[in-house]
Amino acid sequence: MRAVAPLVDELLSLPEIAGRCRAVCCYIAEAHAVDEWPVPSARFNGSRGVVTVSQPKTAQARCALARQFAADFRLSERLPLLVDDPTDEAFERAYAPWPLRLFLVGEDGRLIWLSEPDGDSFDGVIGELRALLLRLPRRSGV
Repeated sequence: MRAVAPLVDELLSLPEIAGRCRAVCCYIAEAHAVDEWPVPSARFNGSRGVVTVSQPKTAQARCALARQFAADFRLSERLPLLVDDPTDEAFERAYAPWPLRLFLVGEDGRLIWLSEPDGDSFDGVIGELRALLLRLPRRSGV
C-alpha cells in the first residue's frame, strides 16, 4: 500500500479524473510486521527508513498506524482511509486484498475491475485504472 496509495491519490487529483468516482483505501494487516513476518525494507517508504511495526491486535492500534500512514504519505481527502478491524479481518476475508489489490466497483455494487499488480511496478495498474476511470461519466456530488 505504501507504493500505490500515493499514486492513486495523485491520479484522483487529475482534472480529467475528478468527479468520475469515489475512492477509499482500506488499511489491512501489516504485510511485514516485525513480530509476524519480518522483512526489513525501506522500499516505498521514502526517507522514513525501514518499516518496523508490530502487528496491531486492536482496532485502536491499527487506526493509529493508519493515521500515521496517511500523514506520512500525505494522503488527501480524495482518498479516505478505512481500517479493517484486526479482531475479525472482515474486509480481508471478504475481498482477499493481500498483498495489494485495487478494486473498481460499479454503482450497482458489482465488481468491474480487479488489479493484478506485476512485480515491483504499479505503473501498468495505475494506467489501467486511469483508462477505466476516463470511460466513466462525470458525476455530480462526487
